[in-house]
Amino acid sequence: MADHFLGALKEIERRSRDNTLIFSDVLSERLDGIAESMISTKLSDNDYMKLLELYYQKYHKQEKKKAMMYCILRIQQMAECKKMKKFNKNIKNIEFSDSFDEYTLTFLNKKRPYYKNMALDFKKKALFISLFISIIFLALIVLVCNVSFVLSWILSLIMYVGSYITLIRVGYPYVFENRLMVLQEELDPLCLAVDLSVHPNSHE
Repeated sequence: MADHFLGALKEIERRSRDNTLIFSDVLSERLDGIAESMISTKLSDNDYMKLLELYYQKYHKQEKKKAMMYCILRIQQMAECKKMKKFNKNIKNIEFSDSFDEYTLTFLNKKRPYYKNMALDFKKKALFISLFISIIFLALIVLVCNVSFVLSWILSLIMYVGSYITLIRVGYPYVFENRLMVLQEELDPLCLAVDLSVHPNSHE
C-alpha cells in the first residue's frame, strides 16, 4: 500500500524544522486538515506514525505532556508491530510495510522505550501472578481433591503456563489501552478521531 499522506505530512515536517516557532498555527491547521482526510481510511503504517509524530511536536509546543506520551506510546506500539509481523493482524485498519521513514526512525531512537518498558514490567507481574495462581491450584487439588502429588505438579505447571499466556495475550493489551485512556484527554479531537478509526475498540 502506498503512503498516500506521507508526502504532505513530510512537507509539514520540513516547514516545522524551518520555523523558529517550531510548530506554527498555519502548520497546525494543515495538520488538522490532513488528519480529517485520514479518518475512516485504511492507512499505511508510515502515514499513521508520521501523523502522530507531528502531533507530538504540536503538543510539545503546547506543553501537553499526556498527549505527548500518548503519541509516543502509539508510535512505539506500531514500530513493534512492524518488527513482529505476527501482531500485524491485531490492527486491521493499518497496512504494514518493512520500511521506516528516516525521521520517524530518528525520532524513535531518541525516545526512551516506554512501550517496551511497560510490557516488560507487566511480564514480571504476570510471572508472579501466574505463580501465585498455580500454587493455590496445587494446594487445592492435593488437599481437597486428593490427586496424586506428581499429577498435581503437572497440572499446576499447565495452570502456570496457561495463566501466564492468558495474562500476556489478554491482560497486557487491556492494561495498555487503559493507560492510553488516561492520556487521551489532552488529544485534539481530530487526532483522537484518526486514532479511533485505526483502533476502533480501544476507546470504549
